[in-house]
Amino acid sequence: MDITMRLLTVALCITMFSMCGEKSDNEPEVSDKELFVYVGGGESIAGKTVAKYWRNGKETLLSDREFSTSISAIAVSEGTVYSAGTMYNGMSNIALYWKNNQQILLTPTTSSANAFGIAVSEDDVYVVGAEKSAASFEAKYWKNGTPVSLSNGAYNTYGRGIAVSGADVYVAGYENNSAGSIAKYWKNTVAVPLSEPGAFNYAMDIAVKGEDLYVAGYATVGSNTIAKYWKNTEPILLSDASSYAQAHAIFIAGQDVYVAGFEHNSENVSVAKYWKNGVAIPLSDGRFQENARAIYILNGDVYVAGFQVKNGITLAKYWKNGKEVFVGTGDNHATLSSIVVVQ
Repeated sequence: MDITMRLLTVALCITMFSMCGEKSDNEPEVSDKELFVYVGGGESIAGKTVAKYWRNGKETLLSDREFSTSISAIAVSEGTVYSAGTMYNGMSNIALYWKNNQQILLTPTTSSANAFGIAVSEDDVYVVGAEKSAASFEAKYWKNGTPVSLSNGAYNTYGRGIAVSGADVYVAGYENNSAGSIAKYWKNTVAVPLSEPGAFNYAMDIAVKGEDLYVAGYATVGSNTIAKYWKNTEPILLSDASSYAQAHAIFIAGQDVYVAGFEHNSENVSVAKYWKNGVAIPLSDGRFQENARAIYILNGDVYVAGFQVKNGITLAKYWKNGKEVFVGTGDNHATLSSIVVVQ
């Protein structure tokens, strides 16, 4: 995977307020008219990728098309929309986020960096990603724009998802070293490995509930990949080595664990799906290449964001309880990498 890719960065942590994925037991049921569905990603227009999000289908552009930009993650707090993403200025990638429409750069225009996830806790904004140092990419997060390093620069290391619980900051990511890729998470900058050296494992998203930590990701086995998640440090497989599958997002609702991703079928077509407590629920029928990148649960309803490739065009879409909803005009390539639902 080219982490410094210039177009349509995807991602991984979708969060509201301080953490990913927790629903209150006494949360009232509400009607669709009282819900706001936010989805974010990027759309290719005249050779540039334009960062944008949609609220209940109405789009908001976050860039002027001078440079390519894309959204990797969204958080919504008290009506304010925070979007993390990446800008390519013609020479390098710049990590940044937007507060509503206000653009806030996190890295210099001369460095190379990406922002993959975002969380908001009280008045603090946390963005996770990676920035290139002299020798390698270093995983880090930014709290209100101030960088906090998670690695020492010895190997390429990437932060992919972030969650905040109280005073604790949790980051999911991975380290590429000479022996493979080690999935790991950091609690307040202290690294905890999730996989053994010598294998290829990737942690893509993270959620916290109480004392338990949940991390979504995948492992490479031969020419295939296995979708999985870890509860604390225990791996739980969602697929096997006979197919190509990946998990990219995780959400905890009550006692249920939801994971979003994709799996190739026997004809090598990517099928968007999510797993609820380890049971796979397909979202697409295998006619087109489709992918699920983000998931959110509210009032028992399951919202999944992703994209479909049809007739050579990549179409942004999300599903509510399995029913697809397309966003955008469908005239340009577009993808969704994030979803948040608020009332």
